[in-house]
Amino acid sequence: ELLDSFPFVEDADRVHSTALLLQTFFRASIPGNTPIYLIGSQETGAGKSLLADTCLAPAFGFEMVEATALGGYRSTQARALIAALNKNPQAVKLDNVQYSLDLEELAQAVSGQRVAGVHLPAAPTWVMTAIRPKLKLGDQIAARCVFINLEDTEWTHDLAPIEELDRRRYAEAATSILRAWLDQGGKPSWGTLRRFERWSAVMQEVLDVAGLAEGFLENSGAVASRNGARRGLYRAWRAAYGNDEVTARRIFEDETLRPQLETGKGWSNPQAVGMYLKHQLKAEPEQDGFRLEQLPRSRWRVISLG
Repeated sequence: ELLDSFPFVEDADRVHSTALLLQTFFRASIPGNTPIYLIGSQETGAGKSLLADTCLAPAFGFEMVEATALGGYRSTQARALIAALNKNPQAVKLDNVQYSLDLEELAQAVSGQRVAGVHLPAAPTWVMTAIRPKLKLGDQIAARCVFINLEDTEWTHDLAPIEELDRRRYAEAATSILRAWLDQGGKPSWGTLRRFERWSAVMQEVLDVAGLAEGFLENSGAVASRNGARRGLYRAWRAAYGNDEVTARRIFEDETLRPQLETGKGWSNPQAVGMYLKHQLKAEPEQDGFRLEQLPRSRWRVISLG
């Protein structure tokens, strides 16, 4: 009943909120890294911050998760993020994010990499709230988000379940779901990945056990529409070049990857292609079961991780 009165746009938004709530109880059983849960609406007053707090409170308590304001300038965003990470939080809540957000430090942190010397021994749960028209997501951040959308409507949230929150009750319920998942063959792991395929698999299985999986990741088109061509870059590369080592000039001249690279604004000359690939190497070295590698003599290749 914690989520009953929130004005979700579609079933997927409710399911993603449930996934966020459950994840806080067994984050350690999810291998690798997890995405940012981006809670958005078109206007103020939809209950974005309240939903974030409601999902985090059963595991951590209301007083344990601090809201971090990133600000509008890149340098301000980076300082605020690093200050939050230095506290080694169990959850990072980026509240009311506005303007342009393409922060490399955030992409690195969500991917489990060190940021300005800060290493997170325990990977946190990531939550962001934003008024969508005021937020311009960069590709590397959008590719790391799961969306939760709220309707812009006059509504009154029933605060009773929150004010009377029995954290033990929710912990016991989450533990029961986790045990049922394990009994059905679920296998927790503690590997290190820079992608979210295994997070998706674990959450799908856990939600299935709870009977709540319908709609999971079905609103991910918001990411695909912006990044669809780029997301197929490594697969298209392998189809064109296999294991061959190629230069940025060759890629530019034969135009095979032009549809993918134009989406990333990397198609004006060979140097622009090379710069885009360097950015891609930092932002998302692994994708769709493949990895991009930079080799000596300005050569590149994509290898299979299978």
